[in-house]
Amino acid sequence: MHQIQHDIPQFVGKPELLDDAIRLHTLKQVEDILANETVQAKVEAGLLKVVPAFYDIVTGKVEVIR
Repeated sequence: MHQIQHDIPQFVGKPELLDDAIRLHTLKQVEDILANETVQAKVEAGLLKVVPAFYDIVTGKVEVIR
């Protein structure tokens, strides 16, 4: 929880903005994942793809975040 609060402080305490907060946090996590040298090398070699996505538990739909 602390990491989320650190990544998206503008959304803390605003439950009506939860979906926006999740999307922004997802993008931050992808950024952190891609900063890893091992992951980065596999992405550059075409062996791995990291895709930020939002899963809507109500609809069951997955939205790729760009």
